[in-house]
Amino acid sequence: MSETIDAAADRVIAAHKAGDADALKNAVKSLAAARRRRKKQTRLATAAASDSGKGGRPSKVTEAIRARISELRKTGMAAGPIAEDVGLSEATVLRVIRSLTDAAKPA
Repeated sequence: MSETIDAAADRVIAAHKAGDADALKNAVKSLAAARRRRKKQTRLATAAASDSGKGGRPSKVTEAIRARISELRKTGMAAGPIAEDVGLSEATVLRVIRSLTDAAKPA
């Protein structure tokens, strides 16, 4: 079984205190490997949670929210009040509005 980051860090500390250079070198390698495994696990977990499957955070903007933003924008409402209404930041609402207008433009 793979060593955890905490266990590998404990080995590094113990080897350092003991002054054993070879044990310290091996413990540092083990710690680096444990960190790489953790990073890979985290990357895979976020990719699975992401809407696009490419990693990162899952989007807070669902299709229902996009439709609501579009509907409110068509009534002439500004981005700030729309953001308050749907519970997102104004910057996120502006990005959605921009993506909606870009999608509506002919190619």
